[in-house]
Amino acid sequence: MSSFDGHIEQAKLNLRFLENINRQFPEVYDWQVTVSFYSALHLINGHVFKSMGTYHRTHRDLANVISPEANISTPAQLPEDVFVGYEALFILSRRARYLYNAKSDGELSFTYHKHLAKAVRHLNTIMKWIDQKYKLNLEALEFSCEGLKRDELEYFKII
Repeated sequence: MSSFDGHIEQAKLNLRFLENINRQFPEVYDWQVTVSFYSALHLINGHVFKSMGTYHRTHRDLANVISPEANISTPAQLPEDVFVGYEALFILSRRARYLYNAKSDGELSFTYHKHLAKAVRHLNTIMKWIDQKYKLNLEALEFSCEGLKRDELEYFKII
């Protein structure tokens, strides 16, 4: 059964894993982007469960519940910047997992440091909102990524 605490604990585990991958394999961008997305997914699923007591099995069903522009209002709807961050992470993770980019249909699209920097910025936005809403006291990760600046993000200490 799904629970708020279960999703938050899984997100924290994923975040520690992200920090370790970054430290040990800094140029494995695809896995870092993927773990960033799944960290965000658990944070968002925790929020949805806390707000509605429900769990959504597909990405599309989840997006319909959290979208600020959904036809039917739900208690789980996100602020626009948080929703945009989640959707962008979803797209970046598809690129990382399948080498797929809708803008270049048919061509392989690899993941580079610029994609990781974007993913981390979006994850930071989601972490900030969730942390403020639920007072989780999420810890900042030590992180290295070309394209990210020191003190740019609250939840990533750029080294």
